Amino acid sequence: MTNADILDALHRDVAAAKEPCSAYCRELEEEDERDGVPEPFVCEKRRRARARLAAIPGAKLLEVAIEVQMLVDAQAENEGLWFMAKTAPEAYLQQELRKLHAKVEAGHAAIADGGKALGL
Repeated sequence: MTNADILDALHRDVAAAKEPCSAYCRELEEEDERDGVPEPFVCEKRRRARARLAAIPGAKLLEVAIEVQMLVDAQAENEGLWFMAKTAPEAYLQQELRKLHAKVEAGHAAIADGGKALGL
């Protein structure tokens, strides 16, 4: 299994750990949260994903990196962020956003190749 495969599996676990697997599970979780249940319901898929993440050394750092990558991916698909700039401030903002996206992409690629690009 390559580092890219592991990263893909982590990506799926991070996404699964954030959201219940169904509307029914979401309803049960929200109901328990609303009622202040001491040990609230957590859907099985979500619980397993959280357990797998917790078992990995440095998982929190990887989880944050994956969440940042997911945000960048969502922003890349948002047409409202990539319009033709009409003013200098808009152009500057887009330029800086592109730089940020490039850095996140480079970091994600470095994690996927096991740090070789970073000399680790």
